[in-house]
Amino acid sequence: MNSCRFLRTWWPWVLAAQLLAGCASTPSLPGGLDLARASFEPLNEVVQVRLEEAGLKSPTAQAGGWLGLGAGLGVGGLACAATGPLALLCYASVVPLATAVGGVGGMAVGKAVAGNAEGVAEKTQLLQREWALLNERSPLGQAVGRLLPARGALHDESLLPAAAGPASSWRLELGYATLGTLGSGTGEPFALQGTARLKVSRAGQKSPEFEKLYTAQGTSRLTLESWAADEAKALRRVLDEVAAALADQIATDLARGAKAAP
Repeated sequence: MNSCRFLRTWWPWVLAAQLLAGCASTPSLPGGLDLARASFEPLNEVVQVRLEEAGLKSPTAQAGGWLGLGAGLGVGGLACAATGPLALLCYASVVPLATAVGGVGGMAVGKAVAGNAEGVAEKTQLLQREWALLNERSPLGQAVGRLLPARGALHDESLLPAAAGPASSWRLELGYATLGTLGSGTGEPFALQGTARLKVSRAGQKSPEFEKLYTAQGTSRLTLESWAADEAKALRRVLDEVAAALADQIATDLARGAKAAP
């Protein structure tokens, strides 16, 4: 009896403490990490663009109409179910009206979404193109490698082999992951947020011993027209800033891990 009372009293607090401890903990690099005997390899993942757009669940007016019809029918039916003896009369009068109103409203929303589809496609194409060009212009592995000597993790950037070889004890896979927008609406200003992923594994092992996703956000918030102006000059500048911030975070983690290694 006392044990049951103890569980009822303290279990929520114990669970909360465990959750807080889990949120506060961060992954640590494996011991013995030797960057001088590590290969930096591009991450074998497809970079993605994710837009924060409102109302993209229904791409056409027809789809919006069907959703509205369903919503109207459901709301009207629930309302009539509560009228008791008058339910049959309610079904004959209120439900058709609610269904019609829902259908018209849904089609209006669908038309608005369909009208924005062209702007969304233009935004997606621009960001996908520039995100891919960033990977060619400034590969993340090279950007991180240039920062490591200044942090005391390597004597010379040239010590980093481009690919795994017989002398490599570690394999570091890193690359840009996703580029997202912060702010919805094709005509509204939006900011950019990029992520990068790092995986660290021992040579010959398939599963990484360490994996972490890094995030960096640009400081500018512009409209699509402004981002694309002058051959996307502003967009490339901010993407370079995001890439530099991501490389700095990864280099900091690697340098700290290498210094801590025995």
